[in-house]
Amino acid sequence: MSENLYRTLLCGGVALLVVFGTILTMPRLHFVARGIFLPAVNAPQGIHPNTQGVKIVEAGALLPPFEPLGWVSVQYHTIAADWATEHTVLRKVRALVADAGGHLVLVTVGGHTLSSTPKPLASQVLQGYVYREQEWN
Repeated sequence: MSENLYRTLLCGGVALLVVFGTILTMPRLHFVARGIFLPAVNAPQGIHPNTQGVKIVEAGALLPPFEPLGWVSVQYHTIAADWATEHTVLRKVRALVADAGGHLVLVTVGGHTLSSTPKPLASQVLQGYVYREQEWN
């Protein structure tokens, strides 16, 4: 075997080992729903968090007298947009709203988009105003 062929095969083998080693050590994608609650000016503090009592309605719905608490925004990146991802976003929204003492989310933006990366990643988004039932004295 000639020296050039031996050197070529050796360098090719080392290059393949480096490529496979890099692929095997790449971190796996793990997505978590992230969100924020922004309180309104002079918004009262939450009393008892109860995620079961949080209702999510579309903009334009007729509302009984509710007191504005603030704004909520949640985003969740995932490989595929399906019912499970939507459920994860709704659970995160309910948790944030319940912690703030809210009872209702009036959705202004909601849905999913697909990005143009090598693996299409879906982005599930829900944003809306947070309200609490008015207390009558």
